[in-house]
Amino acid sequence: MSNIPPPNNQSPPPPHQAPPPYGAPIPPYAVPVVPYKQPGDGKATGSLVLGIISVVCCGSLPFGLIGLILALSAKKDGFTGGKMTAGLVLSIIGLVFFVGWIIYYVFFFLIWGLAFTDAFWYDLMYYW
Repeated sequence: MSNIPPPNNQSPPPPHQAPPPYGAPIPPYAVPVVPYKQPGDGKATGSLVLGIISVVCCGSLPFGLIGLILALSAKKDGFTGGKMTAGLVLSIIGLVFFVGWIIYYVFFFLIWGLAFTDAFWYDLMYYW
């Protein structure tokens, strides 16, 4: 071998290290690191799931209400992720659907239901 240094003044690669002898203790493995979760992450996930169910079910009051409560609780805990925002928005949309269905049913059954009763037609014919 020649004593010519590697180009660009780089150090030579380290020599090959021999494996440990037979019967030598095995080096310990590194402990797996658990990723850090922000406080309120589970509540935000629950809010997102319940908000989706609330919208898919066209305004289910329990799902929308519990999803809204979980989203606000996750926000209070300091969670600022997109899951919390999406759960909050979907829960509000589900509650708006619920209120819309209530208004529709009240209008349909009370207002239109009166038009098909005998008393309504009797009063209409009597006063005309």
